[in-house]
Formats: sequence, C-alpha cells, structure tokens
Amino acid sequence: SGTKRGQAGAWRSQGRACRAVGVVGGGSGDVPDKAGGAAGCEPFGGFVVTRAWTRIDHGIAVVGNGLVERRWSLFLGRLEELRQVFPGRGHVEWLEGPGLDLDPAEFGAGEGPKAVPEWSESCSSFGAQLTLRRAAGPLVFLMDVTVPHGLPAVVRETRVLNAGSAPVTVPRAVLESLPLRRDGAGVLDPDGARHAEGLAVAAGAFAPVAAELKGLGGIGALLGASAPVRCELFAPDPARCAVLAPGPVTLAPGRWWRGPAVFTVFYQGAPGAGTHRVLRELACLLEERERGPATDGAPPERIE
Repeated sequence: SGTKRGQAGAWRSQGRACRAVGVVGGGSGDVPDKAGGAAGCEPFGGFVVTRAWTRIDHGIAVVGNGLVERRWSLFLGRLEELRQVFPGRGHVEWLEGPGLDLDPAEFGAGEGPKAVPEWSESCSSFGAQLTLRRAAGPLVFLMDVTVPHGLPAVVRETRVLNAGSAPVTVPRAVLESLPLRRDGAGVLDPDGARHAEGLAVAAGAFAPVAAELKGLGGIGALLGASAPVRCELFAPDPARCAVLAPGPVTLAPGRWWRGPAVFTVFYQGAPGAGTHRVLRELACLLEERERGPATDGAPPERIE
C-alpha cells in the first residue's frame, strides 16, 4: 500500500556523512553523529526523550522539545524560525527567511483584516500545541501546530470555519508553506529518488518527500501528511516548499473543514530505519489521538 511504501520502501542510504553544516551554538561545524545528552533530555531507544513545551511572551510564540523548535512573531503571526536541534551542540536553522503563516490569500480567500492574530496554547499526552487564528470575510482560519513529546517532528493541522450565512467555496487549501533553505543538496521523492532541482508530486498517506542540506546523507526534513496530498518542493515556486490538499472545498454556513495532519520530521544522515520508526510512531500517535477520548489540547471532532 502507499502507507507501507512511504514508511518502509525505497529510502536508501546515500553513503557519506555530512560535514560543515554550521551548527549554531556548537563548537564545531560538524553535525554530531548522535544526539548527545543535555539538561532536560534523556537518551532512550535512539531518541532524546523530552517533554514538548510552548512559550508565548516577549513578542514571540514558540513550540518545541529538545529536538525541534518552531517560532513566530507574536503580533504579525509571521513564521520566523524552524530549528533542528542537536542537544548540547546547538541547532540548524532551516528557513531561508521569515514568511507569513496561515495566509488567507493562499486559500483564495482574499486578504484578512490587518489585526493582531489570536494565539492560544494547550498540552496533552500527545504533545504541546500552539493555535493561531486569523479571519478573512466570513471565513475563520485556525492553525494547530503540535510538537509531540520526544519525537523530532512538527505536526500542523488547518481548520476553516464558514461563519457567514451563505456557502463559501475555497479554491485551494495550502496546508503548509515553508521558505526552506536550499544549498544544492537536492530533494527526494516518495520513492527516495533524488532530484537536483525542484519537485512537484502527489504523495500518499505517510509517503513523504524530503529536502536535504549540505550534501548526500547530511541532514534532512521529511514533509508529508496523514492523507494523500500534493507536495511542492521549490517548484513551481523556487522560494518555498508547500503541501496542498485536494480542492476546491465548499463550506456550508456554520460548518468546519479540517485538513489532514501535515508533518515535518527531521533526520540526520540518510533516511532509513530511524525515519521509518519515527513515521510509524507518529502514525500511531495520530490515530490514537483521533479515536481517543477528549483531553486538554486534543483537536476538535472532524467535520467535513
């Protein structure tokens, strides 16, 4: 099946290790071979187990754990940083520059009001979550970004509410948009084949694509979803990587739409057994959260 193929098929080792990636805060340019111990982090089964956390203060909103961090400008709702963290050694910044997150214009809904976005935070047994809310005309857009406890992953879910009195059709649904760095390392398709330039391709559930930095087998970021989507890595827009849901979507008055969960999973070296294990764990956690009882921080019931 597509799910098994994405989790266990075709990701093959590309050989050599990565050097001179430039870990911010580290004493060396090398990416550490293994995640080292640090305060608040505990190595376990190949992962660094750490509780996820959120912070909203001093003009920023952040969600992360000991392995990843995603950071926004609090008043603009602009995505500022996406970090792959190496405990005790520093981090690698994956964004080329800041970008507006959850832009109503990307849904074909026009420009929203020039108002300060609304933020909220919550936690659960799954992880820590930040929610950003924007409005555009009769539509209300919500973005839930969750970092699971102990995994090198970020999960982003998009919800749209028609708060008006008439049906509204959303021409397209952009579930993720990241202005990732690009240094010539290339991208990988769902079969693990390498492409030197950009890539636009349909991807099945948990059959991710990937972007890499600093050479073969260096560091990388898997980008995928819990349902079939379209992934665009630097193509057609050479400045961003995006995940889109099949569209268009028509919303009746008072009805919600929630897209599939989109995930970013960071890895070191070549994607292989370690990334397969993270994907399996993430799939199980998402399935368990969907069918489990409501808890603090749990997403609302899916309404199509």
